Amino acid sequence: SINFARENKLSEAIIELKQAINLKADNASYYGELGVIFLKQNNLNDAELFYKKAIDLSPDWPKFYQPLGEILIKKNDLAGAFSVYQQALKLNPDNSELLLLIGDLMLKQNKLEQAEKYYKEAIDLTPNISFYYRRMGDVFHRRKKFDLAIEHYKKAINLSPKIAYFYIHLGSSLAQQNKLD
Repeated sequence: SINFARENKLSEAIIELKQAINLKADNASYYGELGVIFLKQNNLNDAELFYKKAIDLSPDWPKFYQPLGEILIKKNDLAGAFSVYQQALKLNPDNSELLLLIGDLMLKQNKLEQAEKYYKEAIDLTPNISFYYRRMGDVFHRRKKFDLAIEHYKKAINLSPKIAYFYIHLGSSLAQQNKLD
């Protein structure tokens, strides 16, 4: 089934995985793989169903939580996504990518102080990822704390100087302070 999925023969992969489930119904990986395939097909309902089944079978396996959270966001179930991400964070508290996703979820809901908290935790764990600083800059920009936004955009640029939109964000904050010199 994995080979079919890699070759984008998703219908064949689904058939094989369902046959595998008939032989070994308690294998969370099979359900997770079906979740991946249905997500690729943008079939959010089935993807959600299979990720939830995978989690039911292996609740201590964190790899199923993140895609389930992303599905719930796409379905505009932000509270459900937050709950799923919190469960994943309990399993893997040092996952800076997960902290970033929770920060993004908070930012999407305009919960800026909470977004800042999660982004700060992500930066503290992994200080060399430019996108974390950009996201933190976005929080400060929205809170009209332009000096802090500028500081974080500059850190993002120092880490990844070839990413053009970091400069756009920096320019926007500088313009708010009339510091475009």
